Amino acid sequence: MLILQASDMHAWDRSLFLWINLDAQSPAALVSLAVVASRWLPALGVAGLVLALLLGPRRWRRAVLGTAAAMALAWLGASLIKQGVTSPRPFALGLGTDWLGHSGGNGFPSSHASVATAFAVSALLSGWAPAARWALALAGLLVCWSRIAVGVHFPSDVMAAMLLGTFCAVAVQGTARWLSARRSGARRSLGRVA
Repeated sequence: MLILQASDMHAWDRSLFLWINLDAQSPAALVSLAVVASRWLPALGVAGLVLALLLGPRRWRRAVLGTAAAMALAWLGASLIKQGVTSPRPFALGLGTDWLGHSGGNGFPSSHASVATAFAVSALLSGWAPAARWALALAGLLVCWSRIAVGVHFPSDVMAAMLLGTFCAVAVQGTARWLSARRSGARRSLGRVA
């Protein structure tokens, strides 16, 4: 098991965390935005995917299922990495302000940020309207920012999670395109034989 302790952390990680983390002097509206984004936006994203799958046009199904698969893969990847890496959260080291009253546990990588990034990148790679793609991507980035702002993750936790989420979204999207092309090729071959 890899153990990341305070002495292993770079000064930039601490400094950037303290710059982004909201404190008692931060505007109340900004604190509220960060708490809502961290606590409720992920659930709204999942609920939106379920509604799009159940009530949306059939043409959305593949994109919605691909997004859900990328999110699940990102969550699984973050969970597995956390099993092998022990990394304290900022508040466990007495740094910053924890606006969520979060329990302990490993902080590297951020599960919320990995799933939110998989959601955001999947949206950007989808065939949805540009305004919808960018709005969903911004919502994913807002979740990533909020995890540092509310004091439960270091920037390195979130950056690693963003890499993981991006990889998962691109891998799922690439696999779906490959399978679709393969299926189309098989249909064309069957058409020529018949």
